[in-house]
Amino acid sequence: MSDSLKINRKNVTEQIVEYLKENIENGVWEVGTKIDSEAQLTKTLGVSRASVRAAIRELVGIGVLKSEQGMGTYVETNNVNPFAANKNTITEEDYKDILKVLEFRSILEPKSAYFAALRSTEENILKLESCLNHMKENVGNPKEYIKADMLFHEELSISTRNNLIIKSLHGVFMQTIKTHIRMNTIFGFDGIEYHELILDAVKNRDSVRSEKEMETHLMRAIKNMEQRQEK
Repeated sequence: MSDSLKINRKNVTEQIVEYLKENIENGVWEVGTKIDSEAQLTKTLGVSRASVRAAIRELVGIGVLKSEQGMGTYVETNNVNPFAANKNTITEEDYKDILKVLEFRSILEPKSAYFAALRSTEENILKLESCLNHMKENVGNPKEYIKADMLFHEELSISTRNNLIIKSLHGVFMQTIKTHIRMNTIFGFDGIEYHELILDAVKNRDSVRSEKEMETHLMRAIKNMEQRQEK
C-alpha cells in the first residue's frame, strides 16, 4: 500500500481524502474491493477515527466509495475526478441570481432561436403559436402568462434538435419559473411583441432575424433588471 502521504495537523481530512484517492487510482484498492477499515486507517495514518470517517464520507458522497452497514467500505469507481468536478455542478443556489440567469440565457438562446428557424417543423410552429396565444389570453394573469412564456422558449430550444441546448435550457426554465412569475411586476406583459417577431422569423426560416430578435428581447430584460437593482 502507498505510504507516501505523511499526515500533519493541518487539513487532516483533506490529506486523508488524497491518500484514499491515491490508493484507488494506483490500483491498491481495485473497483469492487474493500478498502482498509477505519481502525486500520487510523493506525496506519496516525489520525483520529473521526477524521478517517469524515474523509470516507466525502468520497462516498461523490460516488467513489460505497459503505455497507456491517460489511465495510468498497470502491465503486477508480475515477476520482468527480471530487473536483463536483464544484462545477449547477445548484439551486446558482439559479437564485436572476440577472445571472438572464445573462446565461442571452448567450445561449439567440443561437437557439437561430437554429430553431432552420430546423423547426410544422408541429413546432403550431406549438409556438399555441404558447403565444396563451400568453395573449393571460395578460393580467402572471402565473399563466409566464408559464406560456417559458413554454414558448422551451419549444424553441426543442426546435433546434440539439440535446445539449434542450437539456441546458430546460433546467433553467424549470428552476426559475417561480422567480419569473414574481418578477412579472418588473417585466410586465409587453414581451408578447418580441415573441411575435421571433415566431414570424421562425415561420419564414429567417435565422438571422430570429437570432437578432431573441437577443434584443433578452438584452432588454437584462437592462430592466440592472436598472431595478440600481434603485
